[in-house]
Amino acid sequence: MALTVQQKDFIRYVRDGEGNVVLIAKAGTGKTHALVRACDAIAPDQRVLALAFNKSIADELQTRVPGHVIAMTMNSLGHRAWAKHIGTRLTLDKDKTDSILRKLCKD
Repeated sequence: MALTVQQKDFIRYVRDGEGNVVLIAKAGTGKTHALVRACDAIAPDQRVLALAFNKSIADELQTRVPGHVIAMTMNSLGHRAWAKHIGTRLTLDKDKTDSILRKLCKD
C-alpha cells in the first residue's frame, strides 16, 4: 500500500521522537496502517503506547504492532493508572446504575 504524504510525515514524526502525536483522519483513510508502520519504525528499546477508540480496535491493533508497543483504550489506561494508584485491581459492578436507582426508589 502506497503511503500518502501525510502518512509519511506522521511516520517520520513518530520515528524521530519529536513528541506526542495524535492521528486524526476519516474512516478508511489508513490510520491503522500508518500507525502500524510508524510503530515498526520505532526502535525496539523504546516503550510505546498506542491508544485506540474502542476495545475491538485496540485488540486488533495489538496483534499488528511490534512487541514493544502496547495498544489499549483510554478507558483501560485510566483503569490501569487508578488501580496502580490505589494498589489493588479494580472490580466493576455492571449493575451499579440499576442498584443505585433501586435504592433511590426505595427511599
